[in-house]
Amino acid sequence: MELEYQTRDIEGFLLSPQQKYLWRLQHQDLSQPYGVQCEVLVEGRLDKTILKIAIEQVIDRHEILRTNFRRLSAMDFPLQVIADTSPAWQFEEHDLRHLTQEEQSAQAEAIWEEATRLAFTLEEGPLMKAWLVTLMSERHVLLLKLSVMYADAASLDNFVRDLSLCYQFSLQGGSLNDGPVQYADAAQVHNELLRGEETSAGRKYWSAQDLGSVRTLRLPYEVDPGTGFRPRSLNVVLGRKVEREIEALCSQQGTSSFVLLLACWQTLLWRLTAQAEIVVGTDFDGRTYDGLEDAMGFFARSLPIKSQFRVKMRFVELLEELKQTIAESAEFQEYFDRESWTESVKEDLSAPDFFAFCFSYRRAPSAFVAADSEFRILKRAALSDRFRVQLSCVHTDDSLAAEFHYDESLLSTQDINRLAGEFLVVLTSVIEDRNALLDCLNILNETERHQLLVEWNSTRTEERPDRCAHQLFEEQVRRRPESIAIIFEDDQLTYRELDARANQLAGYLRNQGVGPERTVGICLERSLDMIVALLGILKAGGAYLPLEPTAPRERLRFMLEDSGAQVLLTQSHLLELLPDSPTLLVSLDTEWGLIAEEKAELLRSETKLGNLAYVIYTSGSSGTPKAVAVEHRQLSHYMAAVTGELGLSSCSSFATVSTLSADLGHTAIYPALCGGGTLHVIGAERAMDGAALGEYFSRHTIDCLKIVPSHLASLLMTSRKESVLPRQLLILGGEATPWELVDRIARMNPGCEIVNHYGPTETTVGALTYRMSDPSAVRISVRLPLGRPLANTELYILDGQLWPQPVGVAGEIYIGGAGVSRGYVNQPGLTAERFI
Repeated sequence: MELEYQTRDIEGFLLSPQQKYLWRLQHQDLSQPYGVQCEVLVEGRLDKTILKIAIEQVIDRHEILRTNFRRLSAMDFPLQVIADTSPAWQFEEHDLRHLTQEEQSAQAEAIWEEATRLAFTLEEGPLMKAWLVTLMSERHVLLLKLSVMYADAASLDNFVRDLSLCYQFSLQGGSLNDGPVQYADAAQVHNELLRGEETSAGRKYWSAQDLGSVRTLRLPYEVDPGTGFRPRSLNVVLGRKVEREIEALCSQQGTSSFVLLLACWQTLLWRLTAQAEIVVGTDFDGRTYDGLEDAMGFFARSLPIKSQFRVKMRFVELLEELKQTIAESAEFQEYFDRESWTESVKEDLSAPDFFAFCFSYRRAPSAFVAADSEFRILKRAALSDRFRVQLSCVHTDDSLAAEFHYDESLLSTQDINRLAGEFLVVLTSVIEDRNALLDCLNILNETERHQLLVEWNSTRTEERPDRCAHQLFEEQVRRRPESIAIIFEDDQLTYRELDARANQLAGYLRNQGVGPERTVGICLERSLDMIVALLGILKAGGAYLPLEPTAPRERLRFMLEDSGAQVLLTQSHLLELLPDSPTLLVSLDTEWGLIAEEKAELLRSETKLGNLAYVIYTSGSSGTPKAVAVEHRQLSHYMAAVTGELGLSSCSSFATVSTLSADLGHTAIYPALCGGGTLHVIGAERAMDGAALGEYFSRHTIDCLKIVPSHLASLLMTSRKESVLPRQLLILGGEATPWELVDRIARMNPGCEIVNHYGPTETTVGALTYRMSDPSAVRISVRLPLGRPLANTELYILDGQLWPQPVGVAGEIYIGGAGVSRGYVNQPGLTAERFI
């Protein structure tokens, strides 16, 4: 083909579809080291001069290795311009005979890494480099790297085979005469094929494939890319035993190792992502015509191989379906034009990858013998696209290896080590039982299983609560009677004053028949009386039932009747909001004179750790609200565990800004009053006004604040946003916490530690904590992790079959331990909640 432009012209061949894609890809980032490379062990007497001559002969033999890429300014793509003589190629020698074996290995690996990082300049060249490393007089390593515009992985085998032949002929003074098919000719045939009318069947096949999920697949523990594509690899030798077992299974099923290993890879991806449709970019060698098997060039095609997973699907079913899909894809492989497909869906090649997950399988050739030397390929690497993870399985004479190539900007070495272990477990599981249900296959090795089930749940301590919350409060009364216990606006009570009022209320409630296992409602606006009521009920031996004054009457009526509340403590101005009920109503503001007649001295406690402390109702969003019954031992356990985990004893002032009808505020109320601190009770109106709350916090130093993330986010929209943050510790809970909010808080108050605190109501306030002590914590999602369990708490994330899920994989949370409530859950001592 000849193009004329002004007084210049270029004569050459059109790029193949594969080369066009590679050209576009590489020009997105010229620094990426796209290429193929191999390490060849050469044993025996080696004539280095003849070796160089042999390399030149291989280059002369294959036109693609003498090809330059030229274009004029108006051209989107260059032409393949074939030179008559060999272009310049780089050659380095390294003599390592003076080093120890360990030093030689390290230096050889350093040269391999150097080759891996080498990026070719396509329009300037050279596009090939060789390193010859001498280890011993008759032991050398030849390392070759070529541009992907020149070669694919299979071409490396052809290059080394031809090199051994040319080396042998050169030693004998001859040359290798028969010529292979040239890449430019094959590219021209392929381009014509795609334009021909007979391609309709192939195009129809690929256009019928719904590949919408090709860009949605991602591992749950991936981080957001920040520094571009950074390819790394991990090699795992599966061994001869596994290889023999795979071959036996393939023989029984009438399939190939290629299909079996791909099925295992897709199964693992399905189990990790729960995405029913798994599309994997799978390598086909593209050498579909006679003669191409010996040719050099980028013939390989990565085709989208899709498997549809179903519940109760067996592995043998997947194997049969995948075998059919691969056969059809292979038949029409020449008609999948990725460059055209990319344009049709307006794919952005600057995105991290085209196929997120890839797979390749190849059988490595045996050693090539040339005169007194033997050439054996030790390892290969091919970087021809971006990916998240590419699994390459290599079958040698005596073993099977799995190479996990991954993007280091998205996944850590620890992640890939775990992924590799899980792949081996899946492979072993299907070898043991090919009829196994896919959703029942084990994917955890013993190390990971032990970590999930044992190590991360080693939270048991010998300490057990021996006193109730109100008894711990009474100890603080004895220690610091004149210290300020609670503050509400301009009113405050010392520990002695608060204790006296609570004792008077407890005596009054005792006279009304309140005692252990009896429920007393609290329907009060946030105030000093709210805390007096809470402590008074506990001191009387009863259990409190917090009610939100603004809740619908029907909900209030239901909770009063369902809980069997004997007494309801309220305020006179709230009476009109309450439902008709046989429950005794006591207005603390108007009836306190009667209550104050009771003795202010401490009553004899009849409460045991196994008695109810409070009853709290769920929202009822999934139906009828359900009561959660929390005992004193669970509440005391929570206080001890969260205080120890978060170091709350170092805080002297706490603020509660939430309603008592949710247990969120318990994280501040009980550690404050049972630890000798000061509790600031913030009224509902001020708590929702960022400016007003900021003004209050500027007058009263607050060490610890527990708040819902969305509530805090709204407060931070005001002019006094810095003032609403605590001095030492910010505890977020009640809903998912976005990283964006955490980043804002960290910038505003870098000295404040941020903690994510999670737990269903049934686990007594919270069961997990995630501390943001390290600002560079890995971010695997847009929200903070839930964290690790508190002391004496066990947590498991299970799938639908109650199998433990791998790290980062979604499932259902199962929580058990000292903090789990006594009743109104499906299983005693166990609660489940969807993990999102």
